[in-house]
Amino acid sequence: MNPSPKKKSVVITIDDQHKADLKQVAMNCQDLGLEVEYSLETLGQIIGKISVENESKLRNLPGVLGVEDSKDIQLSPPDSEIQ
Repeated sequence: MNPSPKKKSVVITIDDQHKADLKQVAMNCQDLGLEVEYSLETLGQIIGKISVENESKLRNLPGVLGVEDSKDIQLSPPDSEIQ
């Protein structure tokens, strides 16, 4: 049994010329194995998970301006002392 490939969370930024085609760019990313979690049309970003092996392939897709690691942020509860 082969272990499933390690996946990482990424933020893909779409260039201005392709923002209107964000859905098509997202489908092209999915063809490379991206699991789309969010498509943020106003910001021109797609957030999802992809195998480490396929991450670099995303950068070569038409319309992709950049691919960055997604960072998890945790906020303190509103009633905590430190905000």
